Amino acid sequence: MKIITWNVNNRVGTVSQQVQALGQREPDVVMLQDVNRNAVTRYLEAFRLIGLSHTVQTLARNPKPFQPAC
Repeated sequence: MKIITWNVNNRVGTVSQQVQALGQREPDVVMLQDVNRNAVTRYLEAFRLIGLSHTVQTLARNPKPFQPAC
């Protein structure tokens, strides 16, 4: 299992480049830190586009439970 942890340091303008770089490493699990709340949807969409659509968000006040895609 390949696990990647990445501190994105609030870099919102490079979301697509960051996600492409992560995708090239073919991770099983990606954990991001220091994500700006305004960038969460951009990261989720970018991850979905590279096939990483199973997400758990802990930025929310009430985190959403993991729900596998059908």
